[in-house]
Amino acid sequence: MKKRAILFCAITLAVGLLFSSLSPASAQDEPDYRISLRREFGYGAGSNIRGRMSLRLVGEGLEVQQVTYLMDGQAIAVLNEAPFKFEFRTDDYGYGPHDISAVITTKNSETFNSNTLRYNFVTQAEESSGIKNILVPVGVVLIAAMGFSALVQFIGKPKQAPRPGQPRNYGMLGGTICPKCGHPFPRSLMGMNLVVGRLERCESCKRFVLTVRATPAQLAEAEAREAASAAEAVKPLDMEEMGKDAIEESKYFDSL
Repeated sequence: MKKRAILFCAITLAVGLLFSSLSPASAQDEPDYRISLRREFGYGAGSNIRGRMSLRLVGEGLEVQQVTYLMDGQAIAVLNEAPFKFEFRTDDYGYGPHDISAVITTKNSETFNSNTLRYNFVTQAEESSGIKNILVPVGVVLIAAMGFSALVQFIGKPKQAPRPGQPRNYGMLGGTICPKCGHPFPRSLMGMNLVVGRLERCESCKRFVLTVRATPAQLAEAEAREAASAAEAVKPLDMEEMGKDAIEESKYFDSL
């Protein structure tokens, strides 16, 4: 009895190991065909869509002979050539929720069912309402950000401008040139983006100006002009002028 029990356990274990080794192989032999939907032109917000869409087959496995796309169980397209892409307009299939799937036929005449996609085809009015619901919060955030940027620049203390000829670091946003005074200065993260340019405060003349990003060559040229102008401003008087000034000042000394 004891030997029979051991033999029975050994047979049971062998059969279990055999089935466990076969199961992954059979699962690997099963190709995983999936379909995906792409918005070519139109509206999309989560599962709500409207416009021109396309269906595509994705996945690897046996060679595909034919793909039949289904909507709510009814065939809407039969494709026999790769890449098995099918374009359609949502308005052509009625509004509301729809289930989209596909039946894949391989070259050895096997058939497989794809995953199922569920989308809600919306009307034009629902699309307009959805766009408004997206744009309004975005607009509010942008206006608030612009207002905060302006407030920081108005109440914040302007940075001290470097001396002419002093090495400068314009940072990751690059530099710009003040259209009022010609001073080159780094663009600030707090600058207000107005599409055509950024509203920023010049660190030299302290005025708010609309600026665009300058190239390294333009910045170097502006730095050179600024250094030359500063050097000209502190140029010493020539000897003749100094002599005239000395004679003029001597009139006011009392003679001994």
